[in-house]
Amino acid sequence: MAAALSRSATPGRGRPRSEAARIAVLEAAYEALADAASGPITIEAIAARAGASKVTIYRWWPDRVALLVDAVLHRLSDALPIDEADAPAVAIDRHARAWARTLRGEIGRVTRRTIAECLTEPDRIAVYRDRYLRFRRDAAIRIIARGARQGVFRRDATAAQMYDALYGAIFYRFLLELGGLGDGEIRRLIALVMRPARDRARAPKLSGAHGSSW
Repeated sequence: MAAALSRSATPGRGRPRSEAARIAVLEAAYEALADAASGPITIEAIAARAGASKVTIYRWWPDRVALLVDAVLHRLSDALPIDEADAPAVAIDRHARAWARTLRGEIGRVTRRTIAECLTEPDRIAVYRDRYLRFRRDAAIRIIARGARQGVFRRDATAAQMYDALYGAIFYRFLLELGGLGDGEIRRLIALVMRPARDRARAPKLSGAHGSSW
């Protein structure tokens, strides 16, 4: 993992120094979140890991929580692409399964810690919502709406309702470790939540509350 972090933090040819420094701070913040023994995550600790000053960090982020959320987003940007050019059923299937796989690994553990950090400060969960969810939620809703117009997804619910029902169920299972998050489980959730009634009737049943697909 350290090698991967070093590679991602290394400036590419032609990358401005300020961008390289910003990436180094994001990687340092992610490392702090991933390190279970790191203790309290402070701006000072992140600055020390990144070899940056607090002034530099505050130039890009208004506070500690915004930085931590952006650090997770930075790591997720390559792991969870969502392509609006794909067919709607393909795009949602790929993205939902990729997200569930990601949550079963290190990023899942880091996500839990990020949420915990957000909850320690009043009103900071809104930072997580706005920075983490907004852009990918909007993109997925556009894809789902297109699928509904094409008859691939149901038309008796809005695209936003279908998104929240599907991804909300995945996140609920992740946070509470209820049911499974394997590919088969995610595809059954997609069928039950989003497919037209004629397809939902044929969807396999989901596993019980303590499935083993983690």
